[in-house]
Amino acid sequence: MSDRGYYPLNREPGRIEITQMRKMTKLAMPIVFASILLGGCGSGGKKPLTKAEFVSKANVICAPFKEKLTSELKSAGTSNSFKEDAALTSWALPLWEDQVARLKKLVPPNGQQKVFDRAITLSEESSSDIEKLLTALRNKDAEESWTLTKRSSLISGKRDVLFMKLGAMKCIYSPTLKP
Repeated sequence: MSDRGYYPLNREPGRIEITQMRKMTKLAMPIVFASILLGGCGSGGKKPLTKAEFVSKANVICAPFKEKLTSELKSAGTSNSFKEDAALTSWALPLWEDQVARLKKLVPPNGQQKVFDRAITLSEESSSDIEKLLTALRNKDAEESWTLTKRSSLISGKRDVLFMKLGAMKCIYSPTLKP
């Protein structure tokens, strides 16, 4: 081992793994945050929307959230601390709550209720995880943060596919699914 240049094994034990977990957590955060957006449920007995109405209303609700989140993530840059990640998560929660309340008022088109309900169920699972993620970030628990982020990313991917089936393309946040 030479003193010239950088050699990863000269770093503190576990430091590389923690850094990698934090980077992956940061990359997956938009997907995790978006999963909260779509939590909630059904219509409360209202008349179902047409497909075009549902798509239009869902996209109008989702687009501003997506823009705000993208803008905030760009301005935040690469996070170097649990504190910054927790602050970003805390900032996003009230936005999600507003979006959830608005999406709950939508009634999916006839024949789409099961798909919509499943998407909502998956969103609610992620909602629980994001609260736990915030706690893990505040406690500087890299392993738990990574585990929750990974789980929520998987759930969000499934939910995104369902919203794609519903036609609500602005409600898809996965970087791997292209509307």
